[in-house]
Amino acid sequence: MKINYAMLSKSPLPVTGIGGSVPSYIIEDSTLIFGIQPEEVVISIPLYVIKHPLEKMEHLQKNQILRMPSLLGRDIIEKFKLTFDVQNDILTIS
Repeated sequence: MKINYAMLSKSPLPVTGIGGSVPSYIIEDSTLIFGIQPEEVVISIPLYVIKHPLEKMEHLQKNQILRMPSLLGRDIIEKFKLTFDVQNDILTIS
């Protein structure tokens, strides 16, 4: 996903997770749509996106971040029920 960070406002606080802190930016007027019509769930909230300093990372760490990006944060996930069926390798959000 290519994001033009120069067009976004920088958040005053970084996003902090298990791997440390990274700068975050805000998409003020964002709308997320989950599902398929007519059973869509629409959420309109400011969306925080992060920018990892990939140019400063070691090869292994960079590959891990690019291989499994975090697409949804807790602010979105906590609005839903998240279920993972390990035996069938199925992740469901409802």
